[in-house]
Amino acid sequence: MAGSWSTPADIHRILHRHWQAGDLLVRAPTLFPLRIPLRGPAPAAIGRQLPAVRGWIQALEDGAQTAAGRGYVIETAPTSSRQLGTNTIPGAVLVPAVEDALALLGLESDWNRWQALRAITATRCPGLLPWLEREPLLPLAHAPVWEQALRVVAWMEANPRCGRYVRSLDIPGCDTKFIETQEALLRVLLDAALPAAAITAGERGFAGRYGLRPRPVLIQVRILDPALMIDGMDHFAASLEQLSRLSLRPALVLVTENEINGLILPSISGAVAIFGRGYAVDVLPGIPWVRRARLVYWGDIDTHGFAILDRLRAVSPDATSLLMDEATLMTHRQQWVEEPDQVRTDLPRLTSSERTVHEGLARNRWGHQLRLEQERIRPDWMLEHLDQMLRDTPPPACGSIRATTYNAPAPP
Repeated sequence: MAGSWSTPADIHRILHRHWQAGDLLVRAPTLFPLRIPLRGPAPAAIGRQLPAVRGWIQALEDGAQTAAGRGYVIETAPTSSRQLGTNTIPGAVLVPAVEDALALLGLESDWNRWQALRAITATRCPGLLPWLEREPLLPLAHAPVWEQALRVVAWMEANPRCGRYVRSLDIPGCDTKFIETQEALLRVLLDAALPAAAITAGERGFAGRYGLRPRPVLIQVRILDPALMIDGMDHFAASLEQLSRLSLRPALVLVTENEINGLILPSISGAVAIFGRGYAVDVLPGIPWVRRARLVYWGDIDTHGFAILDRLRAVSPDATSLLMDEATLMTHRQQWVEEPDQVRTDLPRLTSSERTVHEGLARNRWGHQLRLEQERIRPDWMLEHLDQMLRDTPPPACGSIRATTYNAPAPP
């Protein structure tokens, strides 16, 4: 069948696979000349399909080296049939050199660019050349920033585990913001270039992995009970280590992702709020005074909010949730928005009611990828349910905890 015969497009696809594998860039001397067998008409079919056979041969010749100056050479093979006797038809094509393959693919400029990038790599970071043989296409994918990336790698090779902040590195010709914007590429290059002793295996953070000083993670705290204020201070941000040294003794710690919600929480006797950290909740129970208190989490009603709650319970199994229920969701239909990327994995630490809401969101029971953000919940609804929660299950050794004051945002 003519539809199964090899065409110039088939030849191009084979050559493109070699390009994608990096063969044309690093293995050309052993790859060429490259012989590609062709699928063609069976001898018995040539006479019956003679016009189609002639068209097939013409199409191959139009793409051959003799017609285009660069390309492939057609190898013919003898064939015989009762009707036409002995003839020759294309049996394979031979691509003589890498230049012919590049001409067929239209990739001469990419080849030249790669050669220039390889030369820069050999000059600045020769230790990367063996890795470059294994990942030859990566420089082309990052060609506009490749030289700057090599400057960073060379500097880190000369100054391993320097213990400085990323923004304080004095790398000639490289803005330190570049490191933050190209972190994924730099991870690949640094892992390939640096000795094992200069890398902290298993460390996910960029700074910690390569011996730089991580920027301190500051956690915001609002003391909701004036009696617990520290030298008259009720709102501050501090590192995890600093918070661990505080002598606070709250009965209740309320964790919320949204900063505005943390700022408008009412005054509550015996209570402290921690907010603005999102997926960092799993480190909070490491603070002694948090670990001793009753822990309540108020997150967005979306799949990520429930995933954060599940993570919190991995380290604090007794943590409860606030305003993450179906009634709150249904009451605020006008405030629903779309959640771009949902968490669809199983969250085993949710309660049955929380699981019902999470599964309803993940299965689009009430709408497509909907979410209700914390700050869209009506203040009166928040106050009523916070007060009810405190009435139903007051924290130990705290008596009758009551929400007493709503801290409304100041007018603009």
